[in-house]
Amino acid sequence: MRGNLLWVGYILGVAMVVMGILILSGFFQLRGTEAGEMPLLQTVFGVVLLLYGLYRLVMTNMQRKRTQHQEENN
Repeated sequence: MRGNLLWVGYILGVAMVVMGILILSGFFQLRGTEAGEMPLLQTVFGVVLLLYGLYRLVMTNMQRKRTQHQEENN
């Protein structure tokens, strides 16, 4: 069961990073309430998704290493 959850963590992390990059590159056109808000909105959403995806990948990797270390000590 734990192995499946690790895969889910990695997949979600990669998906978030890819979505962040796509939003930052302008592939998805987000709609702002005013004409000047669109670039700022895209930048904020893209950076947030990118950073959260990286965070998710790092935390999943740390959990995998912690689990391996605990199994080796037992």
